[in-house]
Amino acid sequence: EWQYWMPLLGLFAGLRIREAVQLRTLDVSNSFGIWHLIIQPGRGQRVKGDQARLVPLHSELLRLGFVDLYQQAVSEGRDWLFPDIPLVKKLGRAYNAADVEWIAVPSTSAPSSWFGRYSSWCGVDDPNVDFHALRATFITYGSQQGQDLSRRMEIAGHTRGSSIHQKYIYDGTPLAKLKEEVDSICYPIKIPHR
Repeated sequence: EWQYWMPLLGLFAGLRIREAVQLRTLDVSNSFGIWHLIIQPGRGQRVKGDQARLVPLHSELLRLGFVDLYQQAVSEGRDWLFPDIPLVKKLGRAYNAADVEWIAVPSTSAPSSWFGRYSSWCGVDDPNVDFHALRATFITYGSQQGQDLSRRMEIAGHTRGSSIHQKYIYDGTPLAKLKEEVDSICYPIKIPHR
């Protein structure tokens, strides 16, 4: 499952690889009638800048069946959305679990290594093309096709208080407006339903 969804989450949600691998079922919501991800620090989860954010699910992710994946995870009682990502032992205090010395969290190196091998297999041999390039593509296409720079920056999770955030981001963007921004991005590719 994760090998199908990880690249799509980078491309259509602008997620960093760590944000994608550590998604829990609790991080997927349909509050306010809009399917979205809640990217947040939590037990076993780390987020750059320790800032939570909402990322509406792009219509293409919905078409491809992301909600079905989520619903299956819930029906199976899974904690992690992608249970087949290998778990690694990390210091509890570094992963919001100060009550334990060690905690098992999804590995970021396994998906990173897999993506490198997959890119090579696809004929992409530029060493600068890694998983983060998918996030960069999301931001770049958003720059060309998007409607509002401040919304795009908020979706991408640029840290509040950073010079980028102070210049572009304001608090309280309605989820519906963020959804409009995400759905304005259109790639010249056709992805088959899994």
